[in-house]
Amino acid sequence: MPARQEECERLAAQNEELQTRLAHLTLAIDQIHQGLCMYDAEGRLRVFNKPYLEAVGLPPGSLRPGMTTSEVFEQVLATGRYPGKTAQDLVRDVRGKLLSRTNSDAKLVRDGKTYAMRYRLAPDESWVATYDDITQQIAKGERAAEALRESEERFRLAAEAAGLGIWDYDTTANRREWSDRLKAIFGFDQAIEPALEQALALVHRDDVAAFTKILHRIRDDASFARFEMSVRIHRAHDKALRWLKMTGWKTVKHDSPVGRIIMTVCDVTDEKRAEERIKWTASHDPLTGLGNRAYFQNKLEEALAQAGETGTVGLLMLDIDHFKQVNDSLGHDAGDRLLRMFAARLRAITRSNDAIARLGGDEFAIILRDISSEDEVTNLASSILVRLREPFVHDGRILDCRASIGAALSPAHGRTPRELMKHADIALYASKAAGRATSTLFSSAMKADALRRDLMIQLARSALRDERVLPYYQPKIDLKSGKVSGFEALLRWRSRQGKVRSPASIAAAFADLEVANALSECMIEQVIVDMRRWLDDGVEFGHVAVNASAAEFRRDDFAEKVLEQLAKAGIPTHCFELEVTETVFLGRGAENVQRALQLLSMEGVTIALDDFGTGYASLRHLKQFPVDTLKIDCSFVRDMLDDAGDEAIIRAVINLGRSLGISVVAEGIEQVAQARHLIGLGCDLGQGFLFSKAAPAARVPHLARKASLYPQGEQRWSPAGLRLVAG
Repeated sequence: MPARQEECERLAAQNEELQTRLAHLTLAIDQIHQGLCMYDAEGRLRVFNKPYLEAVGLPPGSLRPGMTTSEVFEQVLATGRYPGKTAQDLVRDVRGKLLSRTNSDAKLVRDGKTYAMRYRLAPDESWVATYDDITQQIAKGERAAEALRESEERFRLAAEAAGLGIWDYDTTANRREWSDRLKAIFGFDQAIEPALEQALALVHRDDVAAFTKILHRIRDDASFARFEMSVRIHRAHDKALRWLKMTGWKTVKHDSPVGRIIMTVCDVTDEKRAEERIKWTASHDPLTGLGNRAYFQNKLEEALAQAGETGTVGLLMLDIDHFKQVNDSLGHDAGDRLLRMFAARLRAITRSNDAIARLGGDEFAIILRDISSEDEVTNLASSILVRLREPFVHDGRILDCRASIGAALSPAHGRTPRELMKHADIALYASKAAGRATSTLFSSAMKADALRRDLMIQLARSALRDERVLPYYQPKIDLKSGKVSGFEALLRWRSRQGKVRSPASIAAAFADLEVANALSECMIEQVIVDMRRWLDDGVEFGHVAVNASAAEFRRDDFAEKVLEQLAKAGIPTHCFELEVTETVFLGRGAENVQRALQLLSMEGVTIALDDFGTGYASLRHLKQFPVDTLKIDCSFVRDMLDDAGDEAIIRAVINLGRSLGISVVAEGIEQVAQARHLIGLGCDLGQGFLFSKAAPAARVPHLARKASLYPQGEQRWSPAGLRLVAG
């Protein structure tokens, strides 16, 4: 008996411990917010809590451990909240899923609350049911969904208002939606069903690869959440080429790199065309349609880079010969027309891979790629010259247009754009010096000439800066009496060593407009100072003639400035004579010449036309401009005794002057026989070494006071005026 009693006591103690644990477990389960019940393998209720009773709508005390599943469901159905169901139906449904090891998830709605039910089967065939009150979560979700719908609606309305089409693709539901605006942008009928293949078929063939790459990244790359691209399409209904800007966003699913894609599409064709026009304008000349200087620089750098160490690049620099004369004499319309025709002919004769540019004014350049030899460059240049000989016609008038061309090759003549351009420009200068309308390939000897020209310009600038430019004066005499009638101021400059140099030593400076203008201003200022001093000393010097180039007339205040200087110095205007050549009537700034000369003449300044007959002589100039004196160039006087042609020209000029009441001066008289013959022809004045070389200002008073500048013993003429007699 004692053993049995011990066993009973042990079992009683275990039972008490189990009851205590069960009480603790029940208390803990009651504290869980989630409803919970547990059934053993035989289907008897073992554990449940108060949230469970609330979830199924049972009052406290209605359930007790040990009840079968059917008994529990009978209690639940007794509440009347689940009509049309029996306990056996509920038992079969739950146990069927549990026995088939199918977890059962469902929703339970009671008294306005929603519970999520979940049944789980344990390995020992016991099972657990949980009930979660998800009413608030559902409400929040519904509010969020509504907010999302409203946000999407606002987005769609804003997109439509902005002219954006919307492409919405939900990968979960495999649903693709296109807005009406998107269909219109693609050129589709509104009734069409969205499909990627239809959109892809419209994409321009050059953009298909980039567009497809973006699609693949969207599909495969989870980090690729936002994208933007431009793509060209041929619109469906009219095949018109359009530019589209696409901006997209995507969401990522937990088990996939893409969930939903929303893309806005905008037709930016007009903006693209405007952008292209701006870009084109920035790199092209609007008059000819050729590339401009910026385009030329880029293309030359590109060509040299692609040629590398072994390839050859050719460069042609072109100037239209005498373009300013056409532009100024026939008007800017004719000049513009000529430039356009010139550009068109360059396009027609050059190869497709050559680059042509207008650098400015009448300057053009051609970049020749993949050159095989010097002959190829020279042949192309020759072809251009031949093509340009064909007449240009404008308003029924034939315009004669030729060009000078300078050529250089890389790497033979330079490896950088700067070197190549410089050497082609040197070759162009050589073409102009050779008589224009020709082409010249650069050589090293030309570089030496260019250096000499640069040196001349630098010498002139240095002389101006150091005030080493000064006028020398050559007398003009009355041929019959030998008496001084005036002087011509001739430019001289003094070297740093003190030697007086002629203008020939800085000849290139007169082609530089800035330097030429500065030299002229310097001469006029010093001549006015000298004249003021001679007047103060009572020297009767007659007048002083100063040469003016076309550069001076580019300033529209040239005449006013000269008159102001004379007035400030108190110099009578009849003491000042302005010598011009006929080139000033034809060059740039010619529109200012007539007004300037008319103003100077009205104020008493005499006007001499220098080198008459050597340039673009026109009798119209004698009628149009106020000319007081014609000067016969020394080239005619030098050979007049032996060349009947020169003598005839001199005779014609003298007769013309006499008929128009214009005095005539013969330059370059070095022999008595020349003077005698000029008197016989009726020439009024002369100058040359026979009478005096150009002399410094200090010698002018002496020359002006001499009775005659003829050589000693030949101081007067016979009554017949044909031979000299001793004085």
